[in-house]
Amino acid sequence: MPKSKFAPHICFKLFIPVCLTWMLVNCSPKAEKEIGIYLDVNKGKDIVFGNVQIELKFNNRLGCQVEYSDKHFLLNEADDSTQPPHYIISDKGTIASFALNYDDVVINDITNEFGKGKQLILKGVNQQAGLEKRLTIELYNKYPTAAVWHAAYTNISNHPVKINESVSDYFVLDASLTNKNFKAQEMWSFQGIAYKWGFDYITPLKIGFTRENFTGIQPESRMAGGIPMVDCWNKQMGLAIAHIEKKPMLLSFPVMVLRNGKTEVSIKQKVEHMLQPGENYATIKSVVIPHHLDYFEPLHVYSSLMKDQGLSRKEPPLNAYEPSWCSWGYESDFTPQNIYDILPKLKELGIKWVVVDDRWFDRYGDWNPRKETFPGGEKQIKNFVDFLHQQGFLVQLWWAPTLAQPAAPPAGGSWPSVSPGSSDVVKKHPDWFVVDKQGQYSRCPRNMYYFNGSLPPVQDFIRGLTRKFIEDWGFDGLKLDAFWMAPPSYDAATSHPEKAYEGVPKLMEIIHETSKAIKPYSVMEICNCGTPQDFYQMLNEDQPVVADPITFLQVRLRVKLFKALWGPDCPIFTDHVEHISTFTDPVTPEIGQNEMGTDDFASTVGTGGVPGTKFTRPGAAPKVMLTPQKETHWKKWLSLYREKMLSKGEYLNLYDVAYDIPEAHAIKKNGKMYYAFYNKDWNGEIALRGLQNGVYQVKDYVNNKIIGKVKGPAAKINYSFKEHLLLECTPVESSK
Repeated sequence: MPKSKFAPHICFKLFIPVCLTWMLVNCSPKAEKEIGIYLDVNKGKDIVFGNVQIELKFNNRLGCQVEYSDKHFLLNEADDSTQPPHYIISDKGTIASFALNYDDVVINDITNEFGKGKQLILKGVNQQAGLEKRLTIELYNKYPTAAVWHAAYTNISNHPVKINESVSDYFVLDASLTNKNFKAQEMWSFQGIAYKWGFDYITPLKIGFTRENFTGIQPESRMAGGIPMVDCWNKQMGLAIAHIEKKPMLLSFPVMVLRNGKTEVSIKQKVEHMLQPGENYATIKSVVIPHHLDYFEPLHVYSSLMKDQGLSRKEPPLNAYEPSWCSWGYESDFTPQNIYDILPKLKELGIKWVVVDDRWFDRYGDWNPRKETFPGGEKQIKNFVDFLHQQGFLVQLWWAPTLAQPAAPPAGGSWPSVSPGSSDVVKKHPDWFVVDKQGQYSRCPRNMYYFNGSLPPVQDFIRGLTRKFIEDWGFDGLKLDAFWMAPPSYDAATSHPEKAYEGVPKLMEIIHETSKAIKPYSVMEICNCGTPQDFYQMLNEDQPVVADPITFLQVRLRVKLFKALWGPDCPIFTDHVEHISTFTDPVTPEIGQNEMGTDDFASTVGTGGVPGTKFTRPGAAPKVMLTPQKETHWKKWLSLYREKMLSKGEYLNLYDVAYDIPEAHAIKKNGKMYYAFYNKDWNGEIALRGLQNGVYQVKDYVNNKIIGKVKGPAAKINYSFKEHLLLECTPVESSK
């Protein structure tokens, strides 16, 4: 027997019920290290499957307890009082208890897209229901903190069994298991499913909290999609669950904090299938990821697993790191002259991108130039873009490609500024749009119709529009905005209702590939407004966006989210800097204030985001007018952004945004360490993590102030600041 169940094991194999152990190579997603994956089987007791970071203990009902690290941290227990991670709900009730067959435990060597690993297969039977359950669990050398698994149910009876719903990754989490001084609900949570505009999707849990987290259309907000993961964590460990299927799926990720403070999490799928005798039903493939610190690590592991399956973003062009200016400061009645007049100021500030925003067009779906804005039609737009190019600017066009305009909004409803009447595409092709079960056209939050992106004619139509915008009109990129995922469609042409849901990412792929074929340097942005961005859509964008944040805390937490998901140097657009301003007077806005009164650029620059602005000239749109005072402020911060370019640095996961105070972010670049700290009013000790052995000079680079010297790697300073402190640590002497 091994000396420690988290130590490498001596290679040997004996038959059940004696302990079985195998030696493997284990590694993180970045580098390989030699550690052990092992299996311990003792008949009638727990079956233990683990490695150096994760240990899964299965009881005789196939319940599972997840332990993390060599300290054996726990967030859940497996006992008779809770359901196992995988079970089904039939028309006769919950079928959860399956008696484990200790004489039929199978271990396999596996090599697949995730690399090398071990596969454990456990079987159990529920005689009353007439079902056999086969649970497959996989641990990979490359992913020491991930367990990939799925269940399959076989009807071993002589009568059909109706499966209404399948449940995966069901856990009852209790923070007091990691520390008896914690309350059961003392956790923070990342909930990646689009729910409602403005809601925090990184939030502390409280008794009574409940959210269904359905990836499909939310009844109240009509928003959908997101990142198919939920994560709960405390100061010592966290546990994340996600599905890792290669296509978007209609699933729920419910999170509920019970009266006793314990938190239920799971993944649920509507099945509605009659399982015939001898027939097999397999659940989705999902992953369990225990971790330390906040949501960064599980998102990084999830993204790596998806990348191994071929789902990853392409390398963004350098243009994606350039700051942008957007015409939305003038809102829907901007004119080309407004933009011409702003160009000299953009040159002074070093802003390269000009975004022609909402309402340049007549109607959703047709996307013809609006006569009031561009009376010269397409010719005027081409000349307009050509002129901006001559002035040295890149030009991006606003577009909501998944939507089309019917004759009018529904009774009692409204829609944004548009030319009245139905779009031609709706008149000519009424069969191109999503239809609900009642045969009515489904409507988005803007009360437009949804294109059914699974239909080849729709795909060709969107491809043609993309060519027009990029090739014919000359735009250098697209700002795709104001849409989410589409609902299922029950029209005659769609092979399966969920194809319309899957069709939205397909349209994004078509737009991205078409743009890149014409202009490889083009930049595409997708904004699923105010919610977590959809993972499958994001695969085809160059510049993720924090998407209409309502606080600067949301900006910072979302930047960290995307750095985890898409890489430490991902160019993340932090939206218009004016988006979150607190005005004491609507005519004379305070410069860059947010919920804490801090300046707005600090949350972008300090975390490695890409800034944008929508200021107007004096005499127009007063609340975002670039006054002389604001201009000085803008110049300072845009200059700092260009000088440091932390958006191209390596974001490091060294701090927990929920539990480390003050809030902290760290970026490594060119041998230096950069830190961003945020707090309303801080006076005390600050830890500078991630330094190497040696002496560093510490500088407040915003105020160009030398603070002093520290010695790594365990460096701390005592300092006071209000709102933010951005530091640059430069090595001046190495330790030998």
